[in-house]
Amino acid sequence: MLSQRLLFAFVLAVLATRATAQSAASPTPPTEHDRWYTLELQGQRAGWMREHQAAQDGQITTSTHTFLRIKRADGTVDVEYETAFTETADHRPVSMRVRSQMGQGPSVTEYTFADREVRSITTTQDGRETVTTTPAPEGEWLTPAQTDSYVMARLRAGADEIVYRTLDPITGPTPVVTTMSGVERGTFEVGGREFEGYEYRVTTSEIEGVSSRELRDATGEVVQTDTDLGEMHMVMTRSTREAALGEPIEGPEMMVSTFVRPEGTLKNPRRAKRAVYLVSVPEGDLPDLPSTGSQAFKRIDARSARVTVVADHERTEPVADREVFLVATHAADCDDPEIERLTARALRGHNDRAQGERAERLRHHVFTFVKEKNLGTALGTASEVARSGEGDCTEHAVLLAAMLREAGIPSRVVAGLVYVEEFAGERGVFGYHMWTEALLGEGDEARWVDLDATFPPALDFDVTHIALTVSDLSDADGIRSLARMTPMLGRLEIKVELIE
Repeated sequence: MLSQRLLFAFVLAVLATRATAQSAASPTPPTEHDRWYTLELQGQRAGWMREHQAAQDGQITTSTHTFLRIKRADGTVDVEYETAFTETADHRPVSMRVRSQMGQGPSVTEYTFADREVRSITTTQDGRETVTTTPAPEGEWLTPAQTDSYVMARLRAGADEIVYRTLDPITGPTPVVTTMSGVERGTFEVGGREFEGYEYRVTTSEIEGVSSRELRDATGEVVQTDTDLGEMHMVMTRSTREAALGEPIEGPEMMVSTFVRPEGTLKNPRRAKRAVYLVSVPEGDLPDLPSTGSQAFKRIDARSARVTVVADHERTEPVADREVFLVATHAADCDDPEIERLTARALRGHNDRAQGERAERLRHHVFTFVKEKNLGTALGTASEVARSGEGDCTEHAVLLAAMLREAGIPSRVVAGLVYVEEFAGERGVFGYHMWTEALLGEGDEARWVDLDATFPPALDFDVTHIALTVSDLSDADGIRSLARMTPMLGRLEIKVELIE
C-alpha cells in the first residue's frame, strides 16, 4: 500500500522548504548555529529535524537532518534525509547534496553549480554512480543564506505577502516558489512560552492545495509550522537537542487510517469489465485526476467527478517526447547491470514477440521475482529491488517500469487506489496503490496499457484501480507526483455507481 509514501514525499518536501527559510536574519550569518525541531503527526511523536548553518573559509553551508518514523499496519518504517547547501559569502551557489535512506540502502546525490549548468552525481548503495548534467535554473532565486535576510526585511517593512524562489536538495535544481500570505504581527504562545513575532500562511509551488500556518519570532527564527495533510495533521516545533532525541518515537499508523470505505457494493470486482465511480471530497476542491489507458475522468463540480474505468480499454494518446519515458532515472535506473540481466532473462526466447506480449511477460516475471512481498521498504529503486527481490506495490511498479525501458518500451507509473476484499484486518476497502503503464504502438496509435505486477499472472488488470496521479519517474517529477495526492489523503469519498 502506498499511503505512507505520499506522506513521506509531502513531509520531506515541506521540511526541505522550511529549512531553506531558517537561516540567520542578518546579511552575514554567524560562524555557526544549530536548531532542533520535533515532528508530530496526528498528535503523536513521529520524528525530529536538525538545521545547522556554518560559515568558514568564505563559504556558508546550510544543512538539515530529518528522521521520520511511520507505522504501516503492524510494521514500522524509518526514513532519513540529510541535505547540505554550500554557497559563497556573496551568495553564489557552489554545491548541494542529499542523502536519503528510503529503500534498502542509502542513496547520495551531489550537485555542482557552474555558470550555465548543474552537474549531478548519484551514488547508490552498491557504489554505482550516475552522472547527469542539466541547464542552470532560469531566472532569479535565493540561496538558503539569502532567504531569511530577504524575508525578514520584507516582514519588518510591513509586507502582507512575500513571494520568493529558492532551491532545496531534495527536489533538485528546479526552483520552488514559496508564498507567505496574510502576514500578521503580534504576541504568540507555543509550549507555554510567549514571544513577539509573525504569523502567516505558507504555500509552495511544489505541493498545490496544501498550506501551513507558520510562526516566526522577531529575530527571524521559525518557532512552529502547522500543516494539514488532507485529514492528517503535522506539527514541527522548535525544540532542544535533548528533547528532540531524548523522547521515544513510536510513530503514528498511516496506512489503515487512509483506507477509503466505498458507498455501494463491488460485485465480482476481479471479473467486471466496466465500473463507474463518483469520487469526491467533503469540502474544498477535488484536484483533477488523470485519464489513463483504462480511466476516463469527467468533472461534475469543484469537489466531485465521475471516473469510468474499463478493463480492456487502451486509450490512444500521441506522445511528443517518448524519450522521457525511456531514460534511466534514479528510481527507474534501467541502465543498471542487474536490471539488464533480469530483463534479458525474462525475455529469453521472446524478443521477437509483439510489444504487448513482451510487456506482459515482464509483468509476470516481476510478480514471481519479488518473492518477499512485504511492507519493510519505504521507496526502493528498481536496482535495489532487482538485488533484494522484496517490496510491495511501489517496488513492483518501479522495477517493472525500469525493465520495460530496458526492453525499449516507454513506461510510467500510476499512483492511486485499488479495491481489496481483505487487508490489514479491514474488509471491502480501497487502499492506496501503485502500478505501471506501458506505452505501446507509435504516433497517433500509441496507447497506454495498465500493468499491475502485484497481480499474479492469471489475474488481469481490473476496474477497481482508480488513478489519482501519474509520473514519468524523472528525478524532478518523482516526489512531486506523489505529493499531488496529499490533499486527498483521508478525505476521498467513493460511491460505486455501476460495476458490470
